[in-house]
Amino acid sequence: MVDNPAAAVGTGSAREAPARLHYLDAARAFMLLLGLPFHASEVYRVSGGFDIASPDTSFVASALTALVHIFRMPAFFMLAGFFSAMLLVRRPSGQWLRGRLIRLGVPLVATTLLLGPWEVAVVISAHSGGGIVDTLPFALEAPLLAWVSHRWFLIVLLLFSALVALVHPRLPDRAVARLGESGGRWVWPVFLLVLAGASVGAVLAGKLLGDVVFHSGAVKSIASSFARDLPFFIVGYWAFRSGRQELMSGPLRGWERAAAGLFIALYLGSYFAFYPPDFADRHPAVTLGLRIVRHVSEGVAGYYASRLFFAGFARIFRRQHAVVGYFVDASLTIYLVHMIFLHLLAARMLQVGWPPLVEIVVSTSVALAGSIAVFECVRRSRWLSFLFSGAAPRRPGTPAAWGAGSARAVEVGA
Repeated sequence: MVDNPAAAVGTGSAREAPARLHYLDAARAFMLLLGLPFHASEVYRVSGGFDIASPDTSFVASALTALVHIFRMPAFFMLAGFFSAMLLVRRPSGQWLRGRLIRLGVPLVATTLLLGPWEVAVVISAHSGGGIVDTLPFALEAPLLAWVSHRWFLIVLLLFSALVALVHPRLPDRAVARLGESGGRWVWPVFLLVLAGASVGAVLAGKLLGDVVFHSGAVKSIASSFARDLPFFIVGYWAFRSGRQELMSGPLRGWERAAAGLFIALYLGSYFAFYPPDFADRHPAVTLGLRIVRHVSEGVAGYYASRLFFAGFARIFRRQHAVVGYFVDASLTIYLVHMIFLHLLAARMLQVGWPPLVEIVVSTSVALAGSIAVFECVRRSRWLSFLFSGAAPRRPGTPAAWGAGSARAVEVGA
């Protein structure tokens, strides 16, 4: 990552290695790790509907899921677009895409096949009361995409990677420069309109491909994410290539602060995690209105919340730090494996009866510890490291070095 992205943008010839923006390394790791408390809180949201849902719901847990959901994936895909542009000016598109297939595809396939059936079996066991081993045959009969679970973002990243590898060589720097120069006149208003429409398009894409064509909830989620998150990936790509890093982490101007506050408030107020499961049946007209408000506000709210998130990290993580570097290196493995721990803990917490916030803290802490233990095993094995991260490990038993961790952050984030 570069302190001056514009300095790295040119004709695609060899360039000197740019200085790092350490806050982007930290941001990428934080967004993956934030998935643990997010999924732990989903168990207790007022609306229910998670894989394993507790009867003891919590407004605070619902608020946590809403606050995290508003920026985590938009910011992640913005960062992915930024990394993609940075790496594509250093290497040919075909070579870069082959690297993507390994770095993203291998962990996706390996963890889906190794962990997916067990994750589904735990969910079936929690609902049926049977043993996990007894429910495993039923999990093995589930559709393959059901095993993908929270790893869906790797599929979307692969689709975005193929798209940008096709477009990048056909988009000369002078065209990007012209777009950057005209951004204040018409590109920016159009972009905000695209963000507002992308969420609506995501609903239509999900219903068409998921409900009509493939009759698959997993396909519906992937199609919806592709339509909803593509604009964020594009703005990250554009931020690097045009040298306008402020599009990601620049301070908000007066009218932008007002717009951010309005759209974030609209989105949070229309977030359905706060409403009980029977709300739609009792208030169909209000539900329709809330859905319209949510889909219109989601994209713009996500963009400005992401800007605020990046701006905060830019102030806090200005320098490299060994602990942050460790989690930069470990975050992908932690995220890929954490769900099996959370499912087991959620099923166990149904029998405990502690306050929801206590259960969330315990589940998140234990899942994090278990996932770190898996990472420690993974990074000591060449084959496991390749299967879980698509890369060779460093020397076993050594602390994660900043440079190595940062390099992997760029590779995975792109």
